[in-house]
Amino acid sequence: MESTKLYTEEEYLNTMRSLYFPRYIWKFNQIVGYIEIIVTSLDVIFEIYMCHTKGRFVFKSKQKYYIEKIPTVGLHFPISNKSNDELKLEINRFLKMIENDFINKRRYIDYSTYENFIKYYDLRNFINNEL
Repeated sequence: MESTKLYTEEEYLNTMRSLYFPRYIWKFNQIVGYIEIIVTSLDVIFEIYMCHTKGRFVFKSKQKYYIEKIPTVGLHFPISNKSNDELKLEINRFLKMIENDFINKRRYIDYSTYENFIKYYDLRNFINNEL
């Protein structure tokens, strides 16, 4: 007797996996950390929060990943009498240094939100008037 199945069990499972566990639909897979930029009246401080996982993140895993603050020393610079452009250049320099020294080479830092914010924001005015 012939089978009346439209799909084999393997084809069915592959279809279900592709529907419920899609792959490669995002430019970047997962947020595994962030860099917090804190502006005080005296300093600009950088804090790094990241997963301590080595290697790849498994998509269908039961293991949980937690983002934690990475202990760092010296990730700040004094504001003193720097202009708005000098502050922005110094922040950019520190972000590149963090990328080179603290971030795994296989990970990507997405600067899009930062760049969209910083080009319209006057840091010097904020420091003088709000802090």
